[in-house]
Amino acid sequence: MSNLVNVTPEDLIEGDIFELMGLDHLSDDKKAELINQLNRGIQSRVAVRIDDLLAEADKSIFTDLMAKDQDEETLKFLESKNINLGQLVVEETLLEKIKLIDLAKKVKSQKE
Repeated sequence: MSNLVNVTPEDLIEGDIFELMGLDHLSDDKKAELINQLNRGIQSRVAVRIDDLLAEADKSIFTDLMAKDQDEETLKFLESKNINLGQLVVEETLLEKIKLIDLAKKVKSQKE
């Protein structure tokens, strides 16, 4: 699927980002390195969105839970504030895929 112009919603959701970007030729090590960088970026954006959604009084509670690495308690806390972590992760992941595919299109069109 090296034709980046015809990416469908299904491709976006289920497709391999490297294939969608025309980078499926990269080594597994390079792919793993890029995935780790993407994950860190997505985690940062999710944290910013959570911060935006929380009231000022709740931000310190959230920060404390994260610092103590209390995943279960953190999830319960977010749920109590009507914040769906899974949904935020999916949204940010899809936004990142769109951004990367768009960037790959621009790079490819400049080479042609």
